[in-house]
Amino acid sequence: MTAGAAADSLATAGRLARIFAAIRNADDRAWALEHLAPPWWRRQQRLEERDAALCELGGHCIASSGRDTARRVYRLLSRYRGAGRHLGPMPTDPRRTPLHRVLMLTGGRLPSVGTIRRALSGTGPNSPAVLRHDLGEPTTGSTL
Repeated sequence: MTAGAAADSLATAGRLARIFAAIRNADDRAWALEHLAPPWWRRQQRLEERDAALCELGGHCIASSGRDTARRVYRLLSRYRGAGRHLGPMPTDPRRTPLHRVLMLTGGRLPSVGTIRRALSGTGPNSPAVLRHDLGEPTTGSTL
């Protein structure tokens, strides 16, 4: 992707985020997101939400290295999915909520250890730091 195309994509994504955030009613906002947002934007939002839930899980599974932490998160997700709990309603237990969210956002598929590791380190393709780097902007300072 060229720097100009990346800038246009970020500008469009920022504009969409502002428009949808301006809709005060949560039900109306959910409907608008589902029916009016372009597919690429909905996917990006889903991936960002998945990465945030993976980071939340990583905070509960701290290990000696990022790779070991990612493996622990993967094992937790695998056990949770194996028990079939992700098929039921959202749990009330705050430790199980991020597990449920990750599996719902991925359609019940387990993210790979590499995907989990990139999400925990903030170097995934949807990371604001990676997007700013693609545009040749400094990665420190305020977020987009």
